[in-house]
Amino acid sequence: MSDGLYNAGTNPIHTSESYPVPILTLAYGDSTARQDVRIVQVVTNQIAYSGSTLPVLVRIRNEGFESNRVMVSLSSGNQTLDQQSVMLPEAGAETEIELAVDANEPGRLNLRVDVSRLNGETTYRNNSQSVVVQVLDQKKNILLVAGAPSPDVSALTRILKDDDTATINRFVQAPNGSFYEGDLPDDLSEVDLMVLIGFPSSATPAALSRKLADLAGSGTPVFLVHDRSTQLQMLRQDWSSVLPIKPDVIRPNFVAGRFRLTTAASSHVVFDMGERRDNASWTRLPPLSLGESRWTLAPGATVLATGEMRGIALDDPVFVVGRQGLGRKAVLLAHGFWKWTNVPDDLKADAERFDIILANTIQWLFATEDDRLVRVSPSEDEYGEGESVVLRGEVYDEALRPLSDASLSVLVTTDSGQVFPYEMAPVGSGRYSIDVGNLPAGAYSYSAKAERNGTELGEDSGAFSIGRRTLEFKNTKADFALMNQIAERSGGRSLSQTDLQNLPSVLASVPGFKPVQKSIVQQIRLWQRFPFLFLILTLLTVEWFFRKRFGMV
Repeated sequence: MSDGLYNAGTNPIHTSESYPVPILTLAYGDSTARQDVRIVQVVTNQIAYSGSTLPVLVRIRNEGFESNRVMVSLSSGNQTLDQQSVMLPEAGAETEIELAVDANEPGRLNLRVDVSRLNGETTYRNNSQSVVVQVLDQKKNILLVAGAPSPDVSALTRILKDDDTATINRFVQAPNGSFYEGDLPDDLSEVDLMVLIGFPSSATPAALSRKLADLAGSGTPVFLVHDRSTQLQMLRQDWSSVLPIKPDVIRPNFVAGRFRLTTAASSHVVFDMGERRDNASWTRLPPLSLGESRWTLAPGATVLATGEMRGIALDDPVFVVGRQGLGRKAVLLAHGFWKWTNVPDDLKADAERFDIILANTIQWLFATEDDRLVRVSPSEDEYGEGESVVLRGEVYDEALRPLSDASLSVLVTTDSGQVFPYEMAPVGSGRYSIDVGNLPAGAYSYSAKAERNGTELGEDSGAFSIGRRTLEFKNTKADFALMNQIAERSGGRSLSQTDLQNLPSVLASVPGFKPVQKSIVQQIRLWQRFPFLFLILTLLTVEWFFRKRFGMV
């Protein structure tokens, strides 16, 4: 007897086909369909940049309705952001719809997905679902301070202005310590990023150097370019604690040399240039001016490029990045890159690499600090026994840009210590998913690790549980058709409740249930049984006793 709803294990229809005896089934329960249209899942990125378009994937399920259209809408507050008219799939099936929203303003974006109501639905509570997206500010307020005029200042300013999201406030220092553009603002709290070229210089007041160093120490990202104007003694005194590198042996001279990428650069977002990562292309560009000073790396600093002079690789760092204090910092110990903006047409493809590097550097510096570049979470915190466990993931680079070409692996561990490995599949826009399937009731933990081109991007972990509640409470419609198929394929018969009153005659009508008579003949030799022998001896003993007693012997 059953309602025909199986929640775990193999399909009973397949089992019944090879079952050795006929099966009689009795279906009971309510076979009336409870009509309902519900949102099963809403998937989108947890973070986005202002000015970007964010995809929102909606999965809805139809129960009991046929050939109906519904409107699926995406809204924030009272404003509808996107909507689609969707034809419902067949009863018991699911369909997916992709909506989109423009993330215009930074901050917390509360989104709600609604499915229009149909007459006769069991409940309307599952016709809507909310998600929250953190929108990061794409606009950058950049303070560019140069210790002296130079072609590099002009070239860097031009490249930065190509970014529509950046506002450049440039101040170039004169020999007397003032700025050509006027006084530097007293309030620098709105500065998102500092770009320093040849700063501090010999004309920089000590108080100004300390002020900007304190601003960097408070968490403002810094991109520093070292050239002939840099006053290294002041840099070492005021900036050593906030930069990933500090001057050790100071030498004023510069020599001609070139970039040489390190192994770390091959996996860092700053040098994410696709096929342009090779070192050979740098040799075709005009050489840079590399300082002869010796530098000491701060703990945690990463060298992305070293120098090369006359084909000889040098160990001296040229491009260094790191997280010092409360913010990210990048230092370029070379100048003369303005020459890369004035090259023949046959070298422009190579020269554009610096524009890409600079854009990547600014994006990396500007990105909000978040150790969770890898985010994995279950679709529910608690599942019912028999429900499929679905894990969703997101992977970002250090500039918080979605990565869809990473390898995201997950280890699911039971409360007894048994480990199950899985590989999550990409679904686009840096999102990943995997259906683990049915798991026994209990508590589970998981750990996820993402890799890209052999480099680890990050990890995440969490937990979920599977309770003793069953799926029968989610689908209460009895499946009489399934019970009929089980009986038919096994050679049995599907019974109704009235058939129970005449069960013997019903059984007799089933071909597989024919009465079988068996005769069993068994012979027992009593004299070979010990109890029988004991009884005979006892009777003979009693007879001999009475004969002796009455003188009969």
